Amino acid sequence: MRNIVFFWLLFLSVTIFAQTLMVQPTNQQEESTIDSLHVTVYLWRDFQPISPPKGKPLRAKIEITADNPALLTGLKIEKVQLIHQADTVEITAADIQPLLETFPNRLRFVWRNGPYWSPNSTVDVMVFLRPKQGSPIVLKAPKQKIHATF
Repeated sequence: MRNIVFFWLLFLSVTIFAQTLMVQPTNQQEESTIDSLHVTVYLWRDFQPISPPKGKPLRAKIEITADNPALLTGLKIEKVQLIHQADTVEITAADIQPLLETFPNRLRFVWRNGPYWSPNSTVDVMVFLRPKQGSPIVLKAPKQKIHATF
């Protein structure tokens, strides 16, 4: 029961606090074809009583949405970079778990076992995508706050 309550609280906080940001194309020629891609990032650390004394490592939920669902066909995450002050963590596609859902205009991914960066600090997030055809795409989500659960 406690896990269900935690899940719903986390879901509500993601919905309330996550910021949707517009895509930043790597190639100006691609701008018109990727204009309707958006990224939402939610970062958190878990400090609930069942957690280790210093809390659990950073986790991230990444959601890519498209106004036109066809844009998501064949789209793959190559990597994600998290930049916190002088530290950069690069997450490969193998470390990212897709969330299996049936939303035609949305791709969702979760990453676990990140660094122990402090809650309330900010992280710049860059999501590198590879479409089925065309140039790579980089979605940027600057100044994402690290949230905490207690």
